[in-house]
Amino acid sequence: ALARALTLGKFPDEARAALEERTAADAGPEVWTDLIGLDMNGMDLQRADRNLQLALKAHPEDARLQMLRSVLDLAMGKGDSAAALAQINQALKDADASPELRELGEILSRHGSPGADRAELTRELAILTTRRPTFFTAWRLLISAYMEDGRVIEAAAAGRAAAAAMPNDPRTLRLATEAIAGARLFPEALSTAESWRRVARDDRAEASLAVAQLRATLGQPEEGLIILEPMREAIIAQAEANPQMLTTYAGLLAATGRSREADALLRDSAGADASWALRYITIAEAMTGRPSDARAWLDQCAALVERRAEAAAPLGAQWRALAAATEEPADFAQAARWLSKAVQERPTALTLVALADCQAAAGDATGAEASYRQALTLREDPIAMNNFAGMLAKVRPGDDEARRLATRAIALARAAKVPPDSLARFIDTLGFAELRAGRHAEAIAAFDEALTLDPLLADSAVGKAEALLGKGDKAGAEASLRSLGEKNLRLSRDLAERVQAIRDSLTAGRI
Repeated sequence: ALARALTLGKFPDEARAALEERTAADAGPEVWTDLIGLDMNGMDLQRADRNLQLALKAHPEDARLQMLRSVLDLAMGKGDSAAALAQINQALKDADASPELRELGEILSRHGSPGADRAELTRELAILTTRRPTFFTAWRLLISAYMEDGRVIEAAAAGRAAAAAMPNDPRTLRLATEAIAGARLFPEALSTAESWRRVARDDRAEASLAVAQLRATLGQPEEGLIILEPMREAIIAQAEANPQMLTTYAGLLAATGRSREADALLRDSAGADASWALRYITIAEAMTGRPSDARAWLDQCAALVERRAEAAAPLGAQWRALAAATEEPADFAQAARWLSKAVQERPTALTLVALADCQAAAGDATGAEASYRQALTLREDPIAMNNFAGMLAKVRPGDDEARRLATRAIALARAAKVPPDSLARFIDTLGFAELRAGRHAEAIAAFDEALTLDPLLADSAVGKAEALLGKGDKAGAEASLRSLGEKNLRLSRDLAERVQAIRDSLTAGRI
């Protein structure tokens, strides 16, 4: 089915017209299969889902349509991915499949079944995409597998590579946008989404949505609303078919001071349906610039979904986003409370790292250490190692475990080919560990490397000033602070306090 869809994809408009004419005439399952495959190849998953529901209603026992149900669930992030991969493998054994599809089928036959080695699956998919860089289906499966395993840095690197290989393919740019945003590399994700919007031409709705979302994430909700406001009537009319569009629009309304309008758009649906309740929760992130409003919204959410176990993780995520903006320990504690419930339901590495970060920021170092260690028993995650190293350096200065963890995290980040500004943050953590251990020369070397990669990294500029002061180089420390001031960077509360401590030391030394 997928092989035929790829063939039809060479002439998508003509193929769609012919197929839709045949489905309207009570066609057999093979016609539906081709039409749905064409939808999926064009990454129009919502239309594929609608067509598949119609097809299964007409042909509920057809094995091919049942297989496509699993394939589509995988593409939409639903259902059992291992079972879906096994179903894909059956489709790819089609005798008419192209060589690259046959090769993919062989990989899935070895590693796509339940209980198979996931590391081998991603390794072989990565090799396949290197050999066949324009093979979109392999990229999609590779990135999906990375994301499902919580390997967001590798997923972003794969998305970046796919976009470089196929820079004019809207499907690929969409995939890359999602992967890069999943790693929280939002400026890069916005740039990729804008490229996607430029090349989409005929159907720009999904790309416009992505750009608007990322604008809001980067603190530019007005610009995001400008993109979606002309589409308001269509967004509301298509809410059931495209709920994310309405959710994003409501979030932009809330972010620009129109939260009552946002509530009016979503509340009735949120009270009646679990999926809409979860979407309602996400609106809080749009209000992080008005903390009291965001807290009130999240309190409403808690009452709305208190009996829904699946709401714990998204509620925790929204409290965490608010806490990151306010830097208030009480907000981090609320995030940790909900994330703890989520971990009890499903202890994934990503959720455990988020929980640990919040526990550390709330002052619960013991709980944070336990959560980081539990995350690292699940897999060797560079973000977990990096954040754990930073916390250890803060609460146990001189503990060599912090340096070991930071060094290993850097090695993993380099292997994943993260962007320079992201790599700089890993190196900064090593510098902080060296600084806290009193190894000032090593700290300065690390901070210098980080600042070479990202000259705007305030953490490293402050750390370097502290290390220079620790060595007795007051002139160097003053120069580092001057450089920081010239860049006019926003400092976190912790960094601002550290800068003030350096200035106090320098002033005291002159008295």
